[in-house]
This record gives sequence, structure tokens and C-alpha cells, in this order.
Amino acid sequence: MSDIDKYIEQGERLRLSGEQLQAYVAKHEQESVEREECAQRRDEERRLPKIKLEMEKEKLAADIRREEAERAAKLEIEKQERAANIKREADERDAILKKEANVRLEHEHEIEKL
Repeated sequence: MSDIDKYIEQGERLRLSGEQLQAYVAKHEQESVEREECAQRRDEERRLPKIKLEMEKEKLAADIRREEAERAAKLEIEKQERAANIKREADERDAILKKEANVRLEHEHEIEKL
């Protein structure tokens, strides 16, 4: 049974007819619409804080992911810089050792010539 049927039945029990019955049904139908709108507003008001909280959570999660990505990139750059420094230092040591070896070879050649 629809709400309108229910209001008509109630109006008939009250012995309303014609325009009185139409007015009774229209009044109760309007009240029903207003109650439904009020219920929807209350529901939206209850959901709004949850929606805001969810949006804040998502924003925080995005911020954390961004910060972690930045930190990972920074660590990778530092790692590459350390590797480059180690390689440069190793190349410098190799160059010094080669020079020393060349100097020894020259001395040995000079000694052999004498």
C-alpha cells in the first residue's frame, strides 16, 4: 500500500470527502516529503565528517608516499655519490701505484745501465 493510499484510507475513516479528503492527502503527502528531505539532510550531515576524515586520510597517505619517494630518491643519489667517490679514490690510488711502479721500473733500468 502506497503512502497516498494510506492517507486516503485514513481520511475516509475520518469521514472526509471531496476537497477535504484531497486537502488531507496533500497535507500528509507534503509532510511525508518534508520528513524524507529532513532525513536525507541528517544522513548527509552524519556522512560529511566521515567523508572529510576519509579525504584527510587519503591526503596524508599521499603525502607519506611522496615523502617516502623523495627520501628513497635522496638515498639513491647519496648511494651513487658514495659509489662515485669510492671509484674516484680507487682510480686515484691506481694512478699513484702505476706512477710508483713506473718510477721503480725507471730506476731499475738506470741501475741496469750502470
